[in-house]
Amino acid sequence: KDPRQMTSPFPRRRVSFNTSAYICHIPAISEYSDENKTQIWGSRQEIHMNATRNVIEFTAENWDWRQAVEDGDMIICSVTGERVHPIHYVRAVQYSTNSLQTENLLLLSRMAAMQWQQQQRHNTFVGF
Repeated sequence: KDPRQMTSPFPRRRVSFNTSAYICHIPAISEYSDENKTQIWGSRQEIHMNATRNVIEFTAENWDWRQAVEDGDMIICSVTGERVHPIHYVRAVQYSTNSLQTENLLLLSRMAAMQWQQQQRHNTFVGF
């Protein structure tokens, strides 16, 4: 049989583009006020802290994306209402014997991330 005459079990799909488009101006970073810049973009320190926290979370998930904790399995911080990875609750309980302190999990997760970062820095310098 001629391959051009064979029928496919899949419907033939086509791509088409609309002839009109909506054009939206995207401002350059220099066009934003300082206040807007700080609301949109994180500082170098904030990005670094978030990356450190992500390493802690991914380590708790055995570096396997299939074991990632889903939003529904996060713990809700009673102070901020934000979702917090369960590993930070575990670390907060280990970090603090005061049950009142474990309520602000977001703050404790940041403190735990900073503590972990300092330990990693120390381990790097001593040759571990």
